Amino acid sequence: MADEKKPFDGDQLKEQAQGLFDQMRDIFQRSANEVVVSAKITRNRIDIYQLRKDRDRLLIELGETAYRLIEDGTLRNRELHLAFEQVKALEERIKDYQEDIDESARSAGWDEAAPAPEPEPEPAPKVEEVVVEAKKKPAPKKKAPAKKKAPAKKAAAKKPAAKKKAPAKKPAAKKTPAKKTTPKKKSH
Repeated sequence: MADEKKPFDGDQLKEQAQGLFDQMRDIFQRSANEVVVSAKITRNRIDIYQLRKDRDRLLIELGETAYRLIEDGTLRNRELHLAFEQVKALEERIKDYQEDIDESARSAGWDEAAPAPEPEPEPAPKVEEVVVEAKKKPAPKKKAPAKKKAPAKKAAAKKPAAKKKAPAKKPAAKKTPAKKTTPKKKSH
């Protein structure tokens, strides 16, 4: 009597469907929360990156101002003076290299060698502008996530080819002419 079928129970089916629906709703809710948290973290990381970039620009401006003040004799500080001397030494080395380039160009018959390009620092915003921008700046809009591609198979790291010794050459063996054989006649 194991083959007896239970009658169709609609209430049981409804309960199972409701349970499945509740599980799916919980999964979607957790996913939505994770997306919100991830977006917030990403937005904050972008803001931190921008603030650090602004900070670095301001430090460069501060350093250049201190350099000019030390050069003029307006600012006197032992620690700053050590950094100032290091910068001056680097400038002397740059000058020496440029003179060597110019001399090499003249000896090669060139009219003039192009000077080495100088890095152009971005103009630093004033401190007040950075503070105001940081307060006004809305959160950047997030781009739609790109579809992930299947990871590429990594090739095994190739070892550098070891140098092989050339095999010692053996003297060529003398070929002896093959003896001609005549076919034997069959006797009947």
